[in-house]
Amino acid sequence: AELRQPDRREAVSVGTLFDSYERTVTPTKALSTQGHDRATIEHFRRIFGNAQRADELTTRDVARFEVERRRAGDLRSRKKSARGKHHPLKSRTIAYDLRLLKAILTWGVSAGFLERNPLATYKVLDDGTPHRPVFTESQYRALLVTADSFPWQFGCLLALCHETGHRLNAV
Repeated sequence: AELRQPDRREAVSVGTLFDSYERTVTPTKALSTQGHDRATIEHFRRIFGNAQRADELTTRDVARFEVERRRAGDLRSRKKSARGKHHPLKSRTIAYDLRLLKAILTWGVSAGFLERNPLATYKVLDDGTPHRPVFTESQYRALLVTADSFPWQFGCLLALCHETGHRLNAV
């Protein structure tokens, strides 16, 4: 009779799932991504709690995560002049965090911790492409006129950015 019972996995907590992911997957990533994983997983632990069952996560939990992350703001250390100020988070940061949560749950399914990803159909939304201001033609012409008063590299970079459409950091 025991053999006829369906194979039921023991319920896995989000804490166990996060621990396992941090031990096995996070070390294979780039150092900056490892830092993001660890910091974001700590946010998940704080907001969801370690004891919550991973297979019972819902969109309401995700909404609560978004609200809490926005309320807490950016927790990274800043320059001395900005210490103590609240730095709000943009939607792209929260979307990045939620993509990690979905990746962890998907990994949990493939690793045998979960039977299904409870957030598989959840669509992560963000604000799209960030606002990147562009000089108008008149502003560009005015900069060209004053470019001679700076080292020659300034005029060269200005023309290169204008003609290629790339930003200065990309050039």
